[in-house]
Amino acid sequence: MSRAKKGRYTGSANTFYGKHHTNKNKAIFSAQAKSRPVSNHHVSVTLTDLQHNVIGEFLSMTALSVHLKADRATLTKYRDSGLPFRGTYYIRKKDQKGE
Repeated sequence: MSRAKKGRYTGSANTFYGKHHTNKNKAIFSAQAKSRPVSNHHVSVTLTDLQHNVIGEFLSMTALSVHLKADRATLTKYRDSGLPFRGTYYIRKKDQKGE
């Protein structure tokens, strides 16, 4: 099925081809996205330097990945291993002892 549909809805065959969302619609989409409930499954993390001085606290690994411009899965591996990320930062779950 995937191969049969491949290329069928590209270019002018796509009903939205050449069209753009208005700024009003973009504002509506943004407001809807911001009103969605926050997941209860996020893990708050603390970023520290090598001397364990707190650099920042983040509500989720995703927020930390945006801050450090790094892959979330990679940061999770460093958090779980306890090794310093980029030889500079320790990533800890916020509820861990020693903070």
